[in-house]
Amino acid sequence: NTQDCPVNGGWGEFRDWSACPVECGGGQQQRSRECNNPAPANGGEYCVGDSEEVRECNTQDCPVNGGWGEFRDWSACPVECGGGQQQRFRECNNPAPANGGEYCVGDSEEVRECNTQDCPV
Repeated sequence: NTQDCPVNGGWGEFRDWSACPVECGGGQQQRSRECNNPAPANGGEYCVGDSEEVRECNTQDCPVNGGWGEFRDWSACPVECGGGQQQRFRECNNPAPANGGEYCVGDSEEVRECNTQDCPV
């Protein structure tokens, strides 16, 4: 019998995982392998199983940097004349920082002069 015997295919090693396409929030990586160790020959069977694998990567939540909310109303002026100060405040909650994000840049408070006219004598 001069006919070559069938050779069933065998899987080669998986290649390296692809780069994760995102730094956070979840992505997918792939890797593949070939049916070449040995390759099927002479009517032998192709490899059994999957040629690709997929896995999740960088699934941690992304950092959210804080943003300022609107200033609240000015406080009442503490004097009717002679000059005083009013204040108003805002919060770092639009959005609030999360997952290691940066706190808002700038001041949470504003101050202004009020009722600066001279008092009557």
